[in-house]
Amino acid sequence: MSRRLVLVGGTLVYVGVSYATYTYLRKPAAAEPTLQVDPATHDTCSTWNSIASDYDARIGKDERWLGIGLLRRYMMGKYARGDVLEVSTGTGRNLPYYRPSMITSLTLSDKSPVMLDQAKQTWQRYAERFKEVPVLFKVMDAETLVDGEQYDTIVDTFGLCSCTSPTTVLVHLAKQLKPEARLVLLEHGRSHYDWLNRMLDSHAQQHVQKWGCWWNRDMLAMLADEEVKQVLEVEYVRRWHLGTTYYVICRRKKENDQ
Repeated sequence: MSRRLVLVGGTLVYVGVSYATYTYLRKPAAAEPTLQVDPATHDTCSTWNSIASDYDARIGKDERWLGIGLLRRYMMGKYARGDVLEVSTGTGRNLPYYRPSMITSLTLSDKSPVMLDQAKQTWQRYAERFKEVPVLFKVMDAETLVDGEQYDTIVDTFGLCSCTSPTTVLVHLAKQLKPEARLVLLEHGRSHYDWLNRMLDSHAQQHVQKWGCWWNRDMLAMLADEEVKQVLEVEYVRRWHLGTTYYVICRRKKENDQ
């Protein structure tokens, strides 16, 4: 890895952490009252439908500051192989980072049909790159539906934060992996630090109603869930932005390991 790349990456991480900290600290200590919603029952799909048209414009600056594009690029380039399923595709923000030469097929899915329509528009900008790769779009709820196909790689970036039962999603996705195939996750979650977790908790209700995302979920607890551990083996976990951004690689367990 070149020194320049290390310096650029280090600068982006530093700026990202500074920006994230500033964003959290500038929020008022006493938030305005909002309607309380239950994470176990609240359907975030209506929120995603409502913000789909301007989502990229609203989130793009934050992702640049935080270096999320670098993480997407590295993960897609290194791990997306063979028959690929992406769940919670959103507006298709991973599309620039796939390597078509490494992919046999690409299935893009999302529970929100409006978000998936935006992903189709994004795909048009990259269609020439994918001309040798079958690309499918499916309206699909990863929490309740099993696709019926099996994949070499399943990708989920910032999707578990929107599910009512993320552990159920992990188990369902594992069942759609070929033996020993990989699940690639880039997710929000709890921080290394209690002071930041208190901030995430205090603003979780407002955040989910605005963005359809529970940003204070315990990712490590999800991965350690007994049902999840029966079907998935965690190969690698790395965290950024004071521990709130999780980069996780899982492998489907062999039948004789389950």
